This record gives sequence, C-alpha cells and structure tokens, in this order.
Amino acid sequence: MTTLAQKPTCGVCLDNPSKYKCPNCILPYCSLPCYKKHKATVTSKNDTTASTPSEDDSETALNPDQLRKLASSKIQEYLHYPQIRDLITQINSGTNPEALLDRAREDDPVFAEFAEEALAIVREERQGQEDGRGQRAGY
Repeated sequence: MTTLAQKPTCGVCLDNPSKYKCPNCILPYCSLPCYKKHKATVTSKNDTTASTPSEDDSETALNPDQLRKLASSKIQEYLHYPQIRDLITQINSGTNPEALLDRAREDDPVFAEFAEEALAIVREERQGQEDGRGQRAGY
C-alpha cells in the first residue's frame, strides 16, 4: 500500500525527509546537526524586537496595490492547498530560501503554477508603474 502523503524534505539540508519541526518557525528538519545549523539563523518566538527593513527590502517589498491584486486573484485558490501553504512556510523559514524556492518549483507542478501566477501579477503591476512614470516624465 502506498501513501498519498509524502513527508516534507528537510528545510536545512534539502536532502533527507524531515522528522521534526523547529519549535520557533515550524521549519522541518531531519537531524540534530541540521537543527543546530538552523537554530543559529533563527530568532526565538520570545524575541520581540522589531526588525527594520533594509534598502534591499524596500526595493522588493510589495506595494498596497500589488497586495490587493494578490489577495483578490487566483492566488487565493492555490492557498486552499495545504501543500502550497506548507511549502511557503518552509521556503520563508529556510536558511536558503532561493534554493528551497527553486526546488519547490522543480518538484511540485502545482507550486510552480502558483509561483508563476504570483510573479505575473507582480510583474504586471510593476510594469504598469514603470509605464506610468515614463508617461508622466514625457508630457
């Protein structure tokens, strides 16, 4: 008998099936060495200091219009799938989010569709902003 549910991959080493979850951020991990590596990069739940956004964050942060479009779009349909939500949590909590994102897009076709849909919405909005700036400057 085969099981339909597949264990998530370790969010630290990206190789082994996870056996545990981080108590602070629920990132799945497979072993004590992976936990120690992850723990060094994560703050505790009790750490209430607010982080200040960096300049890089302001360039990549979504504006209210982009967030509104994402909230009222097909993206919400994808978020009904628990595996999509789990992958987002793993990626967001991981020590190497870019690698986790790439792997999720390669391994999960539904997640790949979700990511493309989200990127299309953000690109469309950013393209509209750039076009709007260019038109204002040229009149």
